[in-house]
Amino acid sequence: MSYTKKMTEGSELKHIILFTLPLFAGNVFQQLYNIVDSIIVGKYLGANKLAAVGTTGSLTYLFSTLCIGLSVGAGILISQRFGAGMHKEVRKLITNSAYVIIAFGAVITVISVAFAGLLMKMMNTPENLLEDATAYMRGVLRHDMRGGIQLDKLRYEVAWGFPHAADIPGRCEPAQRRA
Repeated sequence: MSYTKKMTEGSELKHIILFTLPLFAGNVFQQLYNIVDSIIVGKYLGANKLAAVGTTGSLTYLFSTLCIGLSVGAGILISQRFGAGMHKEVRKLITNSAYVIIAFGAVITVISVAFAGLLMKMMNTPENLLEDATAYMRGVLRHDMRGGIQLDKLRYEVAWGFPHAADIPGRCEPAQRRA
């Protein structure tokens, strides 16, 4: 079954809203995850552990946005090729972009896990929080490396976001991919 949504025809506002809703929902759920994480850590582990978790936020956000930036850049290139009717190049770009982003994510994760303590010191993390912040950062990044939250976002971008951005006919819907 081939399905192509022409976003240049019809109501612009409707297309923008329908395109934005999944992104908005993803961000809301990410924020809910962070809020629940903070509540649990603060309530059951104490203020110092919560402060340690908070100190890692900007670094993990940096690593996440670097991967997202690569995904967005790849999506732009893919959309341009698709618009030009260069369908063979679109498929090559999707594959190559996936390889580059996965490799970049893996390298960033390995480096940040290996140098978590040094990165925390470079951010002037207070000495009483340094050990907990380093342990938390390593734990979060190891989780990401094993297929956690950031790699779920990457899988979304590669398997759904790129083809969706380029309106590639015959792509799998998310529910069909998991089967």
